[in-house]
Amino acid sequence: MPLDDDLPDALFAGKPKDLVPWLVLVDGFDEISDGDSRRIVLETITTVVKRNAASYRFVVATRPLPESELEALGDDVPCFWLEPFTPTNLLNYAEKYFRSLDDPERHATVFTAMLEPTRLAEPARTPLMAYMLCQLYLTDPDRFPPNGRSAVYEEFVTQLRRGDRAKDISDGQQQAVDALGRNGGLAAEQWAMAVIERLPQLIEHLAYVRIRQNESTAAVDVLPRLGDEVVACCPTGVSHGDRQAFLRELLRHSSLVVERPDGDFEFPHLTITEYLAARHATRNLASGSRVLDELPEILLQDGSPVDAERHDPSYIGFVLDRLFAPGSGLGGEASRILERSANGHTFRACLFIADQAQRGTLLPDPVVQATAHALRSIARIPEIDGSDRVRAAEALTWLSEDSGQMLAELISNTGLGEGARCQAAVALTRLDGQYAARALAGAMEDPSLRPSARMTMADELSGVVRNTGLSHFVRLRAADALDHFARTPDRQIADITRIRAAEALTLLDPVRAADVLGLLGRDACIAGVDRVRAAEALVVLEPAGGVRVLVLLAGDFGVGAFDRVRAAEAMLRVEPRRAAETLEVLAVDDRLDSHGRVRACEGLTRVDPQRAAKVLDMLVRDRGLDDSDRARAGEVLARLDPQRAVSALAYLAGKASIDGSCRLRAVEAMMDLAPDDGAAILTSLINDADISGSVRMLAVQVLTRLIRSRPLSRPARLSGIEALDRYVYGRGGRPGGALVRLLEQWGT
Repeated sequence: MPLDDDLPDALFAGKPKDLVPWLVLVDGFDEISDGDSRRIVLETITTVVKRNAASYRFVVATRPLPESELEALGDDVPCFWLEPFTPTNLLNYAEKYFRSLDDPERHATVFTAMLEPTRLAEPARTPLMAYMLCQLYLTDPDRFPPNGRSAVYEEFVTQLRRGDRAKDISDGQQQAVDALGRNGGLAAEQWAMAVIERLPQLIEHLAYVRIRQNESTAAVDVLPRLGDEVVACCPTGVSHGDRQAFLRELLRHSSLVVERPDGDFEFPHLTITEYLAARHATRNLASGSRVLDELPEILLQDGSPVDAERHDPSYIGFVLDRLFAPGSGLGGEASRILERSANGHTFRACLFIADQAQRGTLLPDPVVQATAHALRSIARIPEIDGSDRVRAAEALTWLSEDSGQMLAELISNTGLGEGARCQAAVALTRLDGQYAARALAGAMEDPSLRPSARMTMADELSGVVRNTGLSHFVRLRAADALDHFARTPDRQIADITRIRAAEALTLLDPVRAADVLGLLGRDACIAGVDRVRAAEALVVLEPAGGVRVLVLLAGDFGVGAFDRVRAAEAMLRVEPRRAAETLEVLAVDDRLDSHGRVRACEGLTRVDPQRAAKVLDMLVRDRGLDDSDRARAGEVLARLDPQRAVSALAYLAGKASIDGSCRLRAVEAMMDLAPDDGAAILTSLINDADISGSVRMLAVQVLTRLIRSRPLSRPARLSGIEALDRYVYGRGGRPGGALVRLLEQWGT
């Protein structure tokens, strides 16, 4: 749809297509800073969905919010976490970004290698930070990387402001000043120049009131109130409208804000707003001291929605960087406050400090060391809740060189609850593949763990193997564990988990993986769908062996029809002739359910359309099949052999014993092939009073569409229109020649 045209008012009143609802993306939900406003938005969406469930679906995109907020949507609304970039994702992203450079692959490798030893490696896994870092590298590789997260935003904002100057916006500003001066005189011009001079600070203050004070007044109205006396006292000769027009012109030329369709201005991203707001909050010693007074309370926040709104950790990170910056005069006191909390083993404070380290905040070494020592102690105290011990061990990895050793210790700790050990396993897989593989391999063979916990360990190890390059010893250890787990039957372990373990084994030891996949594919105690998956994986490793297992499955009457057909389809790529033979056998086998037979014939169309057409014709005429599947067979046949399809579809549509809706499907499938025949069948359906009213109504709709859109013979059009007229007005017909006028309108 061309978006430069005005959308018609009625566009969203109905669905875009039959059975297809609108999918509405609500983006930047977290950028609504007020919790009550967010709640109203969610309630509104919920109400719309309840009233129009068939017409609308919503996707709400947001940064992490307190869980209690999203619980209001109910348990039936799924929540998904967007995975951050993996190292490979980041490398690929950078390579594409550096396409303008000579040898982009080399630059991407250098870029990621330079990030690795810095605190920016973790934040770079988010797309916005990756974008900014790539832009900074592209601009000046010699000054890369910046020192910490705030330095990234500082340089990026500096680039934006430099770009404003490069666009020569001074001419635009001067024109705005001149326009103001023509009405307000010299005083107005002086006021305008003062505003321009202070514009960077005014924009920072605007960011502060937006996220810290929930100020929603239009930017051009609130901006003068944020300045000093010179800015706040606009000359009396300047009207309110002229002042607004001047400020709007200034903001329109700034790269730090974007203009909304309603004429107001907003910041392009929440973290940019946070950075600018933090600059305002720490603009001088007095304002920084006020923030410092709140720091002890911030360290003890409990993650509740109220605390999250007042002290967002991302914003606080920018504030801390400003406090710790040389020359602030407040770094020493801020460091002492953090150290005291860490030395007191205050768990919430330690987690807060570790989270700041992960975000790339530049914390003083004494703070880092004290917090790491406290977290190490918490993780080792048996009396502490197991989940908290795991959280402490995970947080420790953000502060120290410990790449997960403490988490590995907790996984193997038999005195810890199974839930906590599984929690540690999940955390470890995000950090270090070598530690994770060793620890998970050991846990999978631990008899003290219940099968459900071992399943979790196996799944996590499978993920590690796929995403991590492992040393030879660790690969061997992981392969042994996966092989043993996949081969060992256990009624309490899901078969699909064993198969996933075997699939992961293919990346470590293809020979052993092929052996175990063949074993699983032949195991009659395993569900058919899982056996087919095992055989599909085997085909990739060992085509001949995989095909043998697939042939076995396709002919196994103990396997469901759908899985037998899927097994035959899996042979198409490697053994198309064998696959065609198997699919034909399945399609003509009246012991299979009708859906499976039609599905098999659809697979046959991919390798032997002629043979498939003959079988489809037979299926359409087979009274033992479900009516819906017979119609589906006719639709597929229409694409392969139009002449044969017309005969078969006409046979199906003309059968009074067939379900009415399936007869209509048959007619619709032949509309392009034989419109006159289709019109005749529809006319007879409309005239048949013994057919259900809903089917006759559908026939009316289809015939109307056919008359309007297809070239019909004059007798077919006339018969169809008469049938429509009789359906609407009964056998009495229209009064006073109205039918004649109708026929003239329809060109008949």
